[in-house]
Amino acid sequence: MKSNPENIRSYQAGDETGILDLRGQVLSSGRNLKHWNWQFKDHPHGPGWITIAESGESIVGQHALMCADLNYTGRRLSGGQSCDTMIRDDFRGQGLYKKIAEINYEKAAAEGCQAIFSFPNRNSFPGLVRNHDWCKITELKYHYFRLGVANLCGRGVDRILRLPRMLLSRLKLTLLKRLQRGVEITASSRLRDTLAPMLLEILDHEILSIWKDLDYLRWRYENHPEHDYRFHTLAVAGKPEALVITRDRGDAIAICDILHRTGNIPQTAILVQQIITEAFSSRAQRIEFYGHDGGFFEAVSNRCGMRVVPTSALTFGGRIFVQGKITPLFVLPQNWTVAYGDSDIV
Repeated sequence: MKSNPENIRSYQAGDETGILDLRGQVLSSGRNLKHWNWQFKDHPHGPGWITIAESGESIVGQHALMCADLNYTGRRLSGGQSCDTMIRDDFRGQGLYKKIAEINYEKAAAEGCQAIFSFPNRNSFPGLVRNHDWCKITELKYHYFRLGVANLCGRGVDRILRLPRMLLSRLKLTLLKRLQRGVEITASSRLRDTLAPMLLEILDHEILSIWKDLDYLRWRYENHPEHDYRFHTLAVAGKPEALVITRDRGDAIAICDILHRTGNIPQTAILVQQIITEAFSSRAQRIEFYGHDGGFFEAVSNRCGMRVVPTSALTFGGRIFVQGKITPLFVLPQNWTVAYGDSDIV
């Protein structure tokens, strides 16, 4: 006999313990209170929207939208990212997900949210399209550069083979720098204030993307409660031109975002090539990046010898709540710029 939740309501202060308990039961990865507060309370775009289902004193279902504003040609749109949606096993198969999702969507839209997006997995995506008016926008391409062969041949052989490849990478980097004189490259664990104008200029020239100003990037990367990130900056005459954000995951160096003020491919390739060259001295076996845009990401990867797989398991989709000029543009892949770091998995 199936159970029925006794109450469906909006999140209230103090629900965090029950929500985290539910996450521990339903999802494979745990989450602590610090991470939850960072994600849903401390976001620079505002608090998220959360609807829960209760049975007795237990939270048995949740639909959550993390606040995440969108960019439309330099104009900021209130948005949300669907994440951490979960139903306890004994309450599945009775339409509870659909019910709390639509309640949460209505609440978000009533409070000014104009569009939502997510990177749904294979199991959840069909239901979003069939039952909740979501559209599939695109799949992110997978870019990678193989650094070593430790998984195949062991660490000893890997060290021997890496040395000549590292020297070739250094030579390539030197040649790229000679073609773009005057560039200065720095790496840091902090984002500099001087990046702010560059980030706003980039927003003006993207049709649709996640709103990434300096406050957002500091929240997303510098203030992340679990992971550490590196910020690689290329400047010309002291002016920042490009920013690449990475995370060392041990077996791989993940490139989270690739940003350039004017979309200059040679300059950005220098920065990525610098990251590849330095990565030969680490234990990482590959460099990897997921992204989708009009071709800038792929052009940079090609310059650096990275391979590009045109499809991946990272599907990007969304739903729009407003009607206007943006409505037909929202569903077209060619209008979007989306990077690995826009997801909540890196």
